[in-house]
Amino acid sequence: MSTSAFEPATRRRVVGCALCAAGCAAASAVYQAFGHGVTSRAMTWAFLVPLLGGGVHLGAWGLTNGRSVAPALARPWQNLLFAGLATVTAGLYYRGIVDIAGVDGGWERWFLAGGGALTLAGTLGLWRIKPEGSC
Repeated sequence: MSTSAFEPATRRRVVGCALCAAGCAAASAVYQAFGHGVTSRAMTWAFLVPLLGGGVHLGAWGLTNGRSVAPALARPWQNLLFAGLATVTAGLYYRGIVDIAGVDGGWERWFLAGGGALTLAGTLGLWRIKPEGSC
């Protein structure tokens, strides 16, 4: 798939999601390398949140609506989406650190609930924007 079908701003955000996912995977590998053989599934799979949540979502949105919607209308909703994805990723990393440390945590519920609410708000907002010239 060529990225020339996307607006430049959407293309930058999709590439940013891919780079963020690569950074999450690298950070997880480094942290677990020093975890004395203890691993965490939450931290191992945290890279999927920005990759699938951001990249795939914005890729689909860019191919369907991206060219016909003014960037000023989409930016607040994209910011909510990315804030939610960052919060969910932080919650997964928190869960991973708690698992590796072997202590009991409880804050990941709040991270996941808050991040899920922000992601849902951003997603619904993006998909409710009507392209120019439609009813």
